[in-house]
Amino acid sequence: MFPLLGALDGSDFSLSIVAQLLDRSEDETERALERLADAQLLETSAPGRYRIHDLVRLYARTMPSTSTPNQTLQPLVPVFVMSGGALSSSEASPRTAEVSGP
Repeated sequence: MFPLLGALDGSDFSLSIVAQLLDRSEDETERALERLADAQLLETSAPGRYRIHDLVRLYARTMPSTSTPNQTLQPLVPVFVMSGGALSSSEASPRTAEVSGP
C-alpha cells in the first residue's frame, strides 16, 4: 500500500479513494492506513482523510511494488474522474490527490 500512496500527486486523500484503488473494504484499508499513521508515515487530517508529507510521498515512490507502474496508476483514472465531480468546493484544494502521469 505504501508505494501506491507515493503514486498519488497530492498530499491529502480519503479513505474511500484508497479502498477503491486497493479493491479492499474501507475497514481493512482504514486499519492499514492507521498503522502507517502510527508509524508517523501519514497524518490524520480529518475523519476518513489522511495526509502524507511531500518527502514521505517521494520516498514511497522509490519503494519497490509488486505491480508495474501501469498496473498501479491505471485504477487511479476512473476513481479520480468519478470523485472529482463529487467534490464540493469546500473539499477541493490544490493539494487534493490527482493522477500523476507516467
